[in-house]
Amino acid sequence: MSEFTKWESKSVKISIVFPVVFLVTGILVAIILWFLQPPPPEVKKKDASAAAELEEAAKQEEIDWANF
Repeated sequence: MSEFTKWESKSVKISIVFPVVFLVTGILVAIILWFLQPPPPEVKKKDASAAAELEEAAKQEEIDWANF
C-alpha cells in the first residue's frame, strides 16, 4: 500500500475491515440465535402397548353389517 496516499490507504483499510467485521458479526449472531432457539415441542409417540390395545379394541367391536 505504499503507492497510495495516506487517505487512500486508510480508505482501503476501511473498505476491507468493515465488510469482514460485518460478516463475522452476522455469523456470530446467527450462531448465538441458533443455540438460543427454543426446542421443538415434544411429540407423544405411541408405544407398542398402546398400539396393541387399540388394535385389540378394534377387533373386539363387532358390527352387524346386515342391520347397519
